[in-house]
Parts: sequence; structure tokens; C-alpha cells
Amino acid sequence: YNTHQDRCTQHKDRCNTHEGRCNTHEDRCNTHQDRCNTHQDRCNQHKDRCNTHEDRCNTHEDRCNTHEDRCNTHEDRCNQHKDRCNTHEDRCNTHEDRCNTHEDRCNTHEDRC
Repeated sequence: YNTHQDRCTQHKDRCNTHEGRCNTHEDRCNTHQDRCNTHQDRCNQHKDRCNTHEDRCNTHEDRCNTHEDRCNTHEDRCNQHKDRCNTHEDRCNTHEDRCNTHEDRCNTHEDRC
């Protein structure tokens, strides 16, 4: 009877040992799971921040493109005005030349008279 009880006690001890190891492994597993979740949370936060920065960057890029378009439009208008101004200046010079020619003729006629 003693040997049977001894064996039973040994099995119980082994069982307790295994249960202890099992609990230790479970604790470790839970710790790792917690760490993993923490890292996942941090990763998601960084991803969110990154997306926010990307959105801001795209907004700034859009604004920049809008300003560039406006600038080009103004430059085009400025060039058109410059062209018109040059055309008017050319016409003015032509008229001035004609006027001088007429004045010269007039003076010549006056001298003859």
C-alpha cells in the first residue's frame, strides 16, 4: 500500500511541477502578448502621425501649385501688357518720325517763302 501511495504522491508532485511550468509559460506568453500589443499600438500611432504629416504635405503642395499657377497667370498678363506697351511705343516713335519729317518739310517751305 505504501508503494502505491508513494507513486501517487510522486505523480501528484510531477503534476504540480508541470502545472507550475505551464503557469510560468503562460505568464511569459501573456507578457510577450502585452509587449506585442504595446508595440502594435505605438506602430499604429506612428502610422497615424505619418498619415497626418502626409495629408499636411499634400495640402501644402496643392497650395503651392495653386500659387504657382496664379504666378504664371500674372506673368503671362504682365508679358501681354509689356508687348502692348512696346507696340504703342513703336507706334509713337513712328508718329514722332512722321511729325519730324513734316516739320522739316514745313521749315523748308517756310525758308523758300
